[in-house]
Order: sequence, then structure tokens, then C-alpha cells
Amino acid sequence: MTKKSNIFSGDGFHPQRQGSIKSIQTYLDENIKFNFTPGDSGLFNTKVHEPRIYPKHCLGEDPWVNGSAAIVLGRDRPSHCISGWGGLGAQKAAAIDLVVGRASAGRQGKGPFPGSVVANNFGADAARIYISQLTNIDLNFGLARGRQDKGKPLAASFARSGIGIKADHVRVIGREGIKIVTGKAQFKGFGRKGETNSRGGEIPVAGKIELIAGNNTEPAKHTKYVDADESTLQFDYLPSGKMKTEIETVQTLQPIPMGYNLVDALEELVDMIDAIAGALNNFAAIQTIHNTIIGIDPIRPWVPSATGTTCPQLIDKVINSAWQTRTNIKLWRFNYIGPLPYKNICSTNCSVT
Repeated sequence: MTKKSNIFSGDGFHPQRQGSIKSIQTYLDENIKFNFTPGDSGLFNTKVHEPRIYPKHCLGEDPWVNGSAAIVLGRDRPSHCISGWGGLGAQKAAAIDLVVGRASAGRQGKGPFPGSVVANNFGADAARIYISQLTNIDLNFGLARGRQDKGKPLAASFARSGIGIKADHVRVIGREGIKIVTGKAQFKGFGRKGETNSRGGEIPVAGKIELIAGNNTEPAKHTKYVDADESTLQFDYLPSGKMKTEIETVQTLQPIPMGYNLVDALEELVDMIDAIAGALNNFAAIQTIHNTIIGIDPIRPWVPSATGTTCPQLIDKVINSAWQTRTNIKLWRFNYIGPLPYKNICSTNCSVT
């Protein structure tokens, strides 16, 4: 996090120049009392002393610049003047670049040296909204490949119109709702096939929505221990004395479960487990009756003694356990997928398709 002194002082200037700057912080540090707003203090949005940085503009661009904020009307240019589709001379590659704080992350957050000429840098510039008629939006912003790029030599966004928004923190706020939608718009006027993409090409029926935390989609490999005896938690070992393991590949980017379908699947699974618990309970009850009947044997005195031992265990270890399992299943259904669960696995407000 940037220190307060770096925000409110003339950090970045030559030391001699920095000593002559009278920012509001300088007035406070020097204990200077005043009853007016200094015109160059920056207070109340007056002018503020900042190192002058010169953005690199190309001949075909129309820049509007105010301090470190700029709106550039031009053509697709993610970096220097020969970058992007604009650099290749492509037509229909108009772009609007709204950027503040060019190269502010350079020099460990100190930004470029005063008087520097800097080109676009989608990684080092402080914040940007980039709109282009023809661009490679994923490549420009250094984004990981997703499911929509699977099986394609180039990203799905290659040579398409694009909008990129980047800052330290981004918020999209809707007071009454937000929709993230892919696919064709539901209005008429585009013929039998409906709306096309920006180049006249066909739009997929339902384009993918991907939420990628960490900008990484590469599968992860984990060491998995195998051949464990669950009752004793004892593992088998190789002749070398090492525990048996195997490498398991886990996909980093995975589909989001569909809430209603997941509820239906869990309901069926719960019913099957309940049926197994019920069958086990019935078996134990029948076996208890059977053991009681055959336990009456005056010829073999050891049979009644065995029956007296097994019947209480069947009741205690099997019947009671199965009954408790069925009770837990009913509570589980009520807690997670019931009519009024307090830990509902289906969100009330967020839905996906």
C-alpha cells in the first residue's frame, strides 16, 4: 500500500524541485498557518504539482489529456504504435482508451521519471477502460485461457470487438439487479439466424461465462495416498518402505453446479442411502428374531450363550446405528435441501445457466 507521504508530497520530482513544492502536506509539515486555499495545493480540486509524464501518441490518434488522465480516440493499440490491429494497418479497428496513471506501477510504485515518454502498458497503468472494434482482448490484458478457448489454436476473443476494464479494484453495481449475459439479443431485425458478432459471424447459442480467480486455469497435480484401510487408517507400503501414492490431476477451471439439478441428484442419492439403511435395519431385526428362535437348544448349551451375546449387539451396533443414520438423513435433507433450509445449497439471489 502506498504511504501517505508519497501520496500528498511531491514524490517523483528532482530533490531540488521537490523542495520548492508547496502541497497541502508541505504546509502542514512546516506548520504554516493560512486562512485561504492555496491555489496550487490540490485541496478542493485545485491544481496539484505532479511529475509531468508525456504519453506516447500515434499520428492517427486524437488524445484528450488532463494531467495523468486521458481519453484517446484512435485504433487498436495495446502498447507502442506498431502494436495491435491498428499497428498492422487493419481497418474497422477503432478504439477508445480511457486511462489514468500511466506506468504508475513502474519503479516499485514510484511511476516513471519526470519528463518520460510512456506508451500504453496494460499491466503497469493504474486503471483503464479499453474499447475496441477489433482487438485481441485476452492477449492484451494477459488473461489465462478458459474453457471457451479449448481446442482452438488462438483465443476465442482473437480478432473480435472487446471491452476490457482493469484497476486495483473493480466494482459493477446495480441497485436493483445485475445480469451477465452471453448469446444473441432477443430482438428482431437480423434475419432468420438472428444477431451476429461484430464481424458478421455466427454467435454461439450460449457463450461461456468464466470466473477465473488468480488468472490461472492450468490443471493442478496433487499427490494422492492410495490403498488405505478405512477402518484402521493403515496404508499399504511398497517394498522400499514408502507409502503408495499416485499423481492425481485436478482441473482448476470447473463448471458451476446447477442448483435445482444438484438438489434432484442429492434427493435421489439420499433416497438410495435411506433405502440401504432401511434394508440393513430390517435385516438386523429379522436376524435378531432368527437368532432368538434358534437360541433355544438344550442339546448344545453354547448356542444360547452365543445368542445372548449376538442379539444385544445386533440391536446396539446395527439396528440403533441404522435408525440413527435414517434420522440423520432426514435432518440433513431438512437442513440443506428442505422447504426452509437454513443452509440451502441453492442461492436465493444468484442464478446461472
